[in-house]
Amino acid sequence: MFEIKLTHHNGYAWYDNGTVFVKGLLFVSDTLLKGPDLVDFFAECSNPEQFKKRLEKANGIFSVVVKKDTQLWVAVDRLRCFPIFYRKKDNIVRVGDDVDALFDAKEPKVCNREARQMFAASGYTVGEDTLVEGVNQVQAGEWVLFEGNGMKRDFYFRFSAPVRPVSYEQAKRELHMLLDRVGKRLVQALNGCPVAVPLSGGLDSRLIAHLLHENDCQNVICFTYGKKSDNDEWQRSKQVAEHYGYPWFFVDYENVDVTNLLSDEHFLSYCHYAAQYSSKFYFSEYFAARFLQEAGHMASNTVFVPGHSGDMIAGSHLRPYMRKYQSVNQIVDDLLYTHFNLVETTCADRRLFRKRLAQQLRQMRDDRENLYSLLECWDVRERQAKYIVNSCKLWEFTGNSYLLPLWDAELTAFFAALPFEYRICKKLYEDVLWEIFGMEGVLYDEDRKMTLPSGKMADMKLWVKRHLPFLRPKTPLFAHDPLDFQRLTVPMRQALAQSQNQRHLRSYNAIMSEWYLMKVSLA
Repeated sequence: MFEIKLTHHNGYAWYDNGTVFVKGLLFVSDTLLKGPDLVDFFAECSNPEQFKKRLEKANGIFSVVVKKDTQLWVAVDRLRCFPIFYRKKDNIVRVGDDVDALFDAKEPKVCNREARQMFAASGYTVGEDTLVEGVNQVQAGEWVLFEGNGMKRDFYFRFSAPVRPVSYEQAKRELHMLLDRVGKRLVQALNGCPVAVPLSGGLDSRLIAHLLHENDCQNVICFTYGKKSDNDEWQRSKQVAEHYGYPWFFVDYENVDVTNLLSDEHFLSYCHYAAQYSSKFYFSEYFAARFLQEAGHMASNTVFVPGHSGDMIAGSHLRPYMRKYQSVNQIVDDLLYTHFNLVETTCADRRLFRKRLAQQLRQMRDDRENLYSLLECWDVRERQAKYIVNSCKLWEFTGNSYLLPLWDAELTAFFAALPFEYRICKKLYEDVLWEIFGMEGVLYDEDRKMTLPSGKMADMKLWVKRHLPFLRPKTPLFAHDPLDFQRLTVPMRQALAQSQNQRHLRSYNAIMSEWYLMKVSLA
């Protein structure tokens, strides 16, 4: 027996015909499907194989649940934009978009201790786990088949492809043309709605502004936030917005009052909505969203278009030595150093993390692909989906929708198939963007200073950090604080101190994770 409980209609509403339930939108080739058309797209599937093939063709952000005879098919898009959770109780499979809805009134939730340890160190649970024992999630790019007491899980997407032979200049030409197609699909999906761009001083969000301007989008606002001191990005953000003729707003976080933050029902509701016992809620843009909404700077049907995650798919996480990976354990070393560093961990913690990550990577591995691709597959499925993209739950919570044009399926496939030397430190991507921005007059000296370090010396420093973690200095949490987090997190740090939390926090992101774990207080 199946129970389907879909309650989150913010941003994108659920549509159904009684047996097929969908939300979001997608392109098949250049045809846009949403609402009833999206229902029909999946309703035409007569068996699981057809369902999987439809998922492989889908280019967009969506979730889908299909009841078919004695089976239930459940899938999320390549980035888990609209998370789906499931729980088996007795002979009933409960599927929904809110973990609490999977439990009866006053029914206790038991903590998954292993998931909690990994969440504390990274800011999200790993794999299908949630913080609640017995509750699992459909992973990014995954579909799940339920039938009777059994289930089958399978991935229809992984960020990986055979490397294709292409010259560097040809690849640059292809990327220019591809970005043009991405921009046209973006405008088609917007369908005339007003747009808000979270515009930093970096390249990805600047590319979004360029694509909108290039396609003659007029109803656009840009905004940035934080402090004006100790923050060199806001000036570039303002200059870019002014160049394209878009209104620009700066939300000064030094004026934000957080005195009663932890008793603010709006904030607490957002934390629950975004986190769902599996991902750290995103704190950075919360105050900016409230300001824009309360000041009347955005219409109710505004679509937010952030620059996630152009740099990552372009190769920002790749380093020269990764091409020479010889084993899964080397990837585990890098993942532990890079992504499981929010708090000071014990030897027992690290042994647990190593075992779990190695097991997960071996299950993911395709012997035909390069090992560095395996690292990126993990990154997309875990960090990008559960932390970076999950930040968009904020816009949903405010009642707005969002789009992720830099995760366009054609664009990700292009980068996945590029030779390693074109992607390392996002080389080709930056070259193309510098050409675009140089011609438009929005290329700045600071852009070239932000180029990622590479070379033998940089590799040696990384090797030491990865293999000799005890040499890692305990740097101050707020050594660089452009968002004024030292002040904004005071209520959370006070609450943690009162709870006698003695764990050493290595990052201000750890403050939010630790406070959330304390707040949910599972048995």
